[in-house]
Amino acid sequence: MIDNAKGAASEEADKIKAQAKSELDQEVVKARNELRDQVSTLVMQGVNSVLDKEVDSKTHKDMLSKLSQSL
Repeated sequence: MIDNAKGAASEEADKIKAQAKSELDQEVVKARNELRDQVSTLVMQGVNSVLDKEVDSKTHKDMLSKLSQSL
């Protein structure tokens, strides 16, 4: 009877460990996805700020003019 209880307790402990590992793995994936989204947003903000500074209105007009001439 004691051996049966020990076996059942051991099985229950293994189930709890497996469930905890699964939940932890899911949280890691979720955290990575959130981090990836945040990095993407920051990169896009950085690109936009660089483009805003580098391409002023005169440069923009010149680019459009050259494009229209090439068509």
